[in-house]
Amino acid sequence: MPNRRLRTGLVLAVALVATLSGCGGGDGAAEDAAASTPQVVAATVAPAATPAPTPKPTPKPVATKAAKAKPKSTPAAAPAGTVMLTIKNFVFSPNVLTVKVGQTIDVVNLDSAPHTVTADDGSFDSGTLEQGQHYTFTIKTAGTFTYICDIHQYMTGTIKVT
Repeated sequence: MPNRRLRTGLVLAVALVATLSGCGGGDGAAEDAAASTPQVVAATVAPAATPAPTPKPTPKPVATKAAKAKPKSTPAAAPAGTVMLTIKNFVFSPNVLTVKVGQTIDVVNLDSAPHTVTADDGSFDSGTLEQGQHYTFTIKTAGTFTYICDIHQYMTGTIKVT
């Protein structure tokens, strides 16, 4: 804000000097002297410093007894035996995922918005996943696990472990 005030003040000063130098009146001798002596008004305003962008925090998944967290920052194909769960257009796909006990689940966020994959019972939680980030975990007990996106709680899904 101080740079804007300084710039506005300098512009007004230049305009005032230009206006006054063009004013007439008097006997003409003063005008001739002013016309023969050029007046230069120069002002340089340094551009305002641009603040550095604030870095986004790196997600830190919470691992529990039933889940192992391994976030990755680059999209990659799922290894053999791994089941993919994608987040795209604010939807988990597939919405109902069936896996075997001990099978690895690899979640990837394909949206530009951040999302989470958070079990209703707390057994797994990805933390915030930015676009392109992965969260890999394994469920070691049979059962049905419902989950949500903590950021967009209308996003829900189910994992059936047999």
